[in-house]
Amino acid sequence: MKILFNAEHQTDSSYQLLLRLCGPSLKLPEPFNKHRDEPATTRRMAEVKTQVKNLLSQVWEVYAAD
Repeated sequence: MKILFNAEHQTDSSYQLLLRLCGPSLKLPEPFNKHRDEPATTRRMAEVKTQVKNLLSQVWEVYAAD
């Protein structure tokens, strides 16, 4: 583990700390959400693409975040 002062610690506890900080999930992924409204999602994605296309044609920069 190399955090401060370029000091390296390679003990079992440092690896455990790194795993805890990263927060990996060792569980199996959940199945797909069966209750999702696929037509509504497809419709909304088409709306977003249209909005983005309009903004790009007006020389805007478009950013997205999750």
